[in-house]
Amino acid sequence: MTSVDKDELAKSSSDAVWRLKEICYPPGSSNVYKTVSQNRNGPCSLIALCNIMILRGDIKIQPPGRTSASYEYLASLVADYLVNSREGLSDVDLSSALAVLPSTQHGMDLNPLFTGISLFRPAADGGELKLFELCKVSLVHGWLADPSAPEYSVLARAEDYDTALNMVVAGEEVLSNVKPGEDSGVSSDAKYQDGDDVGAHANFLTIHAALAIRQFLEANSTQLTYHGLFSLSALKPGLYALIRNSHLSVLLVHVLASGDPSLWTLVTDSNFVNEPAVVWESLEDVDGAGSRFVDGSLIISSTAGGDFAGRSAESALRDTEPNADASETFEAESVLALAQQLQAEEDELTREAERLRISEAGDEPNPTPQRSRQTGVPPPSKLPLPEPEPAPLHISNHSGHRQSLSSETSKKCTVM
Repeated sequence: MTSVDKDELAKSSSDAVWRLKEICYPPGSSNVYKTVSQNRNGPCSLIALCNIMILRGDIKIQPPGRTSASYEYLASLVADYLVNSREGLSDVDLSSALAVLPSTQHGMDLNPLFTGISLFRPAADGGELKLFELCKVSLVHGWLADPSAPEYSVLARAEDYDTALNMVVAGEEVLSNVKPGEDSGVSSDAKYQDGDDVGAHANFLTIHAALAIRQFLEANSTQLTYHGLFSLSALKPGLYALIRNSHLSVLLVHVLASGDPSLWTLVTDSNFVNEPAVVWESLEDVDGAGSRFVDGSLIISSTAGGDFAGRSAESALRDTEPNADASETFEAESVLALAQQLQAEEDELTREAERLRISEAGDEPNPTPQRSRQTGVPPPSKLPLPEPEPAPLHISNHSGHRQSLSSETSKKCTVM
């Protein structure tokens, strides 16, 4: 049997401690569980894994009066579970899962496939996926390409995120080898159907694929599409570990009394640790604009710490965050307002003196541009227009139009 060195699992983590919050689960039940909250830099991968195992009863927070949990404590619970439930598991699989456990506090590199909500390409040793598999936690995502979309064939050929990024890089390399004035091959492929320019046709296919991938990644930067959202709704009721926005969260698939499926993510933000009526957040769209907070019974929240009923979860969370610069901002705004008032009074005195001078001289005043009393700058209609900024890296086609290929999405899919 493989021994578990808990000191090794807890290396350099003595200061990692997170507050606990009591919630009732499943919805409408009186069963109370202590879940782990997350601060701004908390390890969402480990916290999501532990919270699912806590709510399923696989691990238990002890003693009942505990108010916080350290990395060492949570890692030891997961490690003990793996060792005690290792029946039928090989030492290699167990060692691989235990070896990756410390990395869950810093983030995990996961490589989702765009063709299935539970499809991931394993890393070199596959430890991340093996950890969730051995803990019997289903890892899912909603970053799916719609089979009816024109870019689906390209994404299906790429299959996974890492390969898609490599295809974008390949498109960049084709562009970098094109000298000014040369044909990059980015145009309709009708010209190449007779085989007279195989190289240019290959360039066209490479760059076309890179553009299609880049557009998909930018259009779905939250790592969730509506096709993926509908696919998640079709999952069996239960708890899942959901990758979204480079964040791993607890997903609850729940069937309402009406028979309709609903999606909820567990609220683990430490700002709500003292809000018992804020337990779940609805997952209704790809950008979270329509999300709402609910309590353990899935009833819209209205709490002592703030009335969140009828408000989006994003705005409610923003209002709970402390504003350390509030007093400095107020003071700066007051000084600015006073300066603007004094400037306006000075401008008025100057204009009055000019009118008196003109009146005494009997001359007509020359028209002067009006200026804002508050800002002292010409009205918007008179402001000079800025010169257009240079475009980023582009590619030319035969019609003279240019398309951007550069993208900030070209980076590893790291779940923090």
